[in-house]
Amino acid sequence: LDGGSVEAVVESVKRIFKGAPLGTALPTRAAALRMLVDEFQVSPGEASDLLPSVKGKKNAAMRFALQPEQLEAYYSAVDELPAGPVRVILAILPQTGLRPAEVLSLKLKHVQPTSSGYNLEVHGKSKEARLVPVVGDAAEVLRRHLKSCTSDYLFPGKPGKNGEERHMSDQVLLAAVAGYRNRGKKYEGIAQQIGVKGLTPYVLRHTFATNLLRAGEGIEMIADLLGHEDIETTRVYARIETTAREKAAMKVARNRMTEIA
Repeated sequence: LDGGSVEAVVESVKRIFKGAPLGTALPTRAAALRMLVDEFQVSPGEASDLLPSVKGKKNAAMRFALQPEQLEAYYSAVDELPAGPVRVILAILPQTGLRPAEVLSLKLKHVQPTSSGYNLEVHGKSKEARLVPVVGDAAEVLRRHLKSCTSDYLFPGKPGKNGEERHMSDQVLLAAVAGYRNRGKKYEGIAQQIGVKGLTPYVLRHTFATNLLRAGEGIEMIADLLGHEDIETTRVYARIETTAREKAAMKVARNRMTEIA
């Protein structure tokens, strides 16, 4: 990526995106987003708006939610992780539906105590911030983490070249979930531990939305919690859930007439 200016970064991504597969588009966009935020002090929401979208490059295999038994296995795997920011993030993502960039850019000043837990002031793709509640077990995990926070960032990473504070890299988060390779050696992530192929932080966001839908929550409220400006984006989850119900019904459907035919 050409990091000479904001315009150069955006133009680099546009050139790379021409004909690029999803496996190239996603990490490229993530790297460019981080560059804009960290090196040019562009807000995460503005940076996302400047960069080309991966819409149309996402495949259906990425749009799934963890089933209840898979989610329980996920939480068990998270509990086994060493204490620290990664463990905290992975504990709260399925219960808040935050995008990876949103949770990583949180600062202490964005955490507001409430009578039942906390509200997170999230600065995402929308121009206006939204409040996302953290309650139940997630609130307790966050409460313990806050006691050890010494940085402006809720989840700090390695300092910058001049010693400035920076948030955790999205690559660290992705590696913890999906695993990674280094010098020919493969390191397992939670995806391999629980046997869920294609698990990413975004699947945890999908899981949050799908669980709200299953609980009977309305599309408008789900859209508000996810930070969707276009409610049609949220309706995707309704279609996914309908497909999931059909697949479940097929497992017990009587197909004798088809066999006779």
